[in-house]
Amino acid sequence: MLLAIVGCAPVWFALFFTQPAAAVDLAVGGGAAVQFDLPDRAGGAGLGAGPALHVPVLVGLGPAAALRFVPEVSFGWGAGRVSWDDPSGVRYVDDGAQLVVAGVVLGIGAEARLPVEVVRPYFGATLGLGWYGTWYGLDGAAAAALVPADAQVGPRVGGVVPSGALALGLRPELAERVALQVETGYSVAFLGARGLTGAIDGVDARREAVGLNAIRFGLGLLFSL
Repeated sequence: MLLAIVGCAPVWFALFFTQPAAAVDLAVGGGAAVQFDLPDRAGGAGLGAGPALHVPVLVGLGPAAALRFVPEVSFGWGAGRVSWDDPSGVRYVDDGAQLVVAGVVLGIGAEARLPVEVVRPYFGATLGLGWYGTWYGLDGAAAAALVPADAQVGPRVGGVVPSGALALGLRPELAERVALQVETGYSVAFLGARGLTGAIDGVDARREAVGLNAIRFGLGLLFSL
């Protein structure tokens, strides 16, 4: 998917540099979405529905194209996979560990706009970097093996990974310089296996890979400045 987004780069550049000369316009918005993680082979049982908040900043480059800068915060809940060694060296895996994922992402990309004035359809794509933190709630054998007796928070780990997103939406005008933004999209990030902090020492506790592979549906407002 990331390769597909990158492969669109020549199209974005063609859109940008073949537009007639025009004043650059700026728009800033805000919106919320519900995202649904799709099944994949990574991470155990997977995540359910979760919220996302974003603040798009659009720099118009003519009537049919714009640059997109999209800071976003997202959350997800579900089940993930952790693994550890017992004192004899046998590796254990728990596929049903309760998991919370929080992400902060900045995506940068481009947007193509169709010349339909009433609903103003658009298509956008971004690439970016995101910090994703994962927190685990463990019970049973996993809790006994991994969670220190005095722990206040479950095992956890965070890190920065590449991310990508596609968006398809409509922007009907509500008032002068104010538009409603109705958007559906797809986002992807891959959180590789990493050692967990806050676990008992000496057991090589690890978060196994988590695949974030979500479709989303959202609403927002966009203000032309």
